[in-house]
Amino acid sequence: MISPKMQKVALAIILVFLFLFLPLGGYGLYLKLLEKPIDLSKENVDHEMFFDGKLWFYNSRDEILGTYTCQNSYCSYGKSYAMDFMYPIDSYHSETDAFLPVIQDQFVFIHDSNDPESHEVFLYDIQNNYAFKDNMYSSINNYEVGIGENLYIVEDLEHHFGLLQVSFLTLPIIAPSYDFLGIVGTSVQGDVISADYLVGKKGDEWVILDRSQAIFTSNILEPIVTYNGEYIITKVDSFYHVMNYMGEKLFDIDFKDVSFFDRFILCRTMEDEFFIYDNKTQENLSESYFLEEADEVTVELNSSGDMDIKINGEVRDTISLT
Repeated sequence: MISPKMQKVALAIILVFLFLFLPLGGYGLYLKLLEKPIDLSKENVDHEMFFDGKLWFYNSRDEILGTYTCQNSYCSYGKSYAMDFMYPIDSYHSETDAFLPVIQDQFVFIHDSNDPESHEVFLYDIQNNYAFKDNMYSSINNYEVGIGENLYIVEDLEHHFGLLQVSFLTLPIIAPSYDFLGIVGTSVQGDVISADYLVGKKGDEWVILDRSQAIFTSNILEPIVTYNGEYIITKVDSFYHVMNYMGEKLFDIDFKDVSFFDRFILCRTMEDEFFIYDNKTQENLSESYFLEEADEVTVELNSSGDMDIKINGEVRDTISLT
């Protein structure tokens, strides 16, 4: 039996504890109520490219690879920007406007700028969370469909063009030293464009070169449009010319239009005379056709393997190639 005196002591102790700890418990509850609730939207459940001030990167299985925290107002994956439109080069043109891809689940080109007109990008290592901002590029070009072997035509901040390969080791295949680099070819081989040969410009001189920087032509003084194994088509203003790899003209006249078809050269003069030149025999394959200015000439192989010459869609002549 607890004595009345002990009961009073115990009651006093309980009152002291209540006085001390109830306010603390209330304060703790108050702090708990102030805690910011977890925002599930920050998980980027829709896998958006830009979300919560960051760029998000995923692999082909839609698994997260990493993020990049944006520093400026205009932040996105980089985009391909070809300078080919400044010259008459006959290169691939894509109808899409796609972002550059994540490369081998590790690298990506990023655009992060306050300038809405800028095309500047830098390479970002997703796995190591490292931005190669010491090597900024004014523009980068993979013709939007991709160049084989993860190659990219790059333009440095001094507007010199080179060729970069992005792999586990990022290698400058051609150091930025040209005033322009481009790839001739209007079609995609497989899923990508081949970069075995390129067209390069330094000053007013043009060359055809390969990835080892071997030069296959003399310095051509006219912009290169396209080429085959023997001849080059060039264009100055609205006039086309045909020349060999030494820069010597095959015809000493201006053309309104010239193109290659297999081993043949399809020629239309400024006076709208059309003829076909055979590289093999080095003579004209057909008679000349005198056209109206609006006439359209096409050449194609028929089911027999012979060449049909069509004017405004109608077969005007068929030439046996056997």
